[in-house]
Amino acid sequence: MSGAVSLELNVYFEEPFWVGMFYLSIDNKTKICRIVFKTEPTDSEVYQLILTKYHKLKYSNGYKNKEKDKPKNYKRYQRLIKKQSSKLETGTKSMQILKQEYLINKELKKKEKRINRQKKQERLYQLKNKNVKQNIGVIKTLSFLEAKMVIILIIGLFIFVNGIIFFTVFKNPNKKIKNIVYDCGIVCGFPANNDGTPSKIMQSRIDAGIWLYKNNKIKKLILSGGAVKNEFVEAQVMKDYALNLGVKSKDIIVETKSRSTYHNLMYCKDIVIENNFKDCLVITNSWHLRKADHYARKFKLNYSMYQAKKPQEYSMFKVLMLHLYTNGVMYKNFFKGLS
Repeated sequence: MSGAVSLELNVYFEEPFWVGMFYLSIDNKTKICRIVFKTEPTDSEVYQLILTKYHKLKYSNGYKNKEKDKPKNYKRYQRLIKKQSSKLETGTKSMQILKQEYLINKELKKKEKRINRQKKQERLYQLKNKNVKQNIGVIKTLSFLEAKMVIILIIGLFIFVNGIIFFTVFKNPNKKIKNIVYDCGIVCGFPANNDGTPSKIMQSRIDAGIWLYKNNKIKKLILSGGAVKNEFVEAQVMKDYALNLGVKSKDIIVETKSRSTYHNLMYCKDIVIENNFKDCLVITNSWHLRKADHYARKFKLNYSMYQAKKPQEYSMFKVLMLHLYTNGVMYKNFFKGLS
């Protein structure tokens, strides 16, 4: 009958739940919906379900009902029953239909994945062979930015770690003046000019020593430095300069073997011991304080650091560069085992 509609509900126990199967037949085509009950439903619960939730039920695509062939005689009917019973099909008809639906959906998903994979391969092939400038430009930009960020992070981490090591090994200079008068002042040498006159940095250091001497802050001047950059001995050039400015010769001690800050403090330690000096001021420029302080501490001098003024011709930028250069040399010597 064309346009006929019928609805059937079968409720059965399928361990561990009760299951309901709706069969909706429309125009010789049956659709199935499976629902699960927690417990065995009563008639009133089933009725309430149909009234409230029937419109929300989702049915399968449906299958066409097969018209049953009516046997013409009894023997043919027996043969038909025997033929159908010989088929070893398991489960109910509804379960077979749901399984068929599952297999169809599974095949559709496989096909969809295969199509997507082929499209992706074609897209990659086009990018590789046609060299689309816009896409490649974006990729290159991202790669460049990522590489730049990695480099910045590595440099930042390197500076941070090495900064901790540097400031742990080379501590802040001890600039606290403990005494009113010190037994001596050690002036760290610096190369003279090629004509034998004091260089600007040398002059700034010896000027600080002479000022301390004339203001009765130190009793003796120890001038330290050998001939490092040229033929002129640093300690002797500083002595001549100090004598011209009124320092007494008996209050000047020269140390002429040093070739570095390390030697300045090492040889001056021997002079301090020989002359029974109890304490001293180590005199040098701001960028050299940390280095000289490190070696004064290493050789266990009873000392304080004194900062000489920078030469007037030197800008703050040049002083900053001297700080960076001196600290770099200190760090390099530390890893060479020369500290």
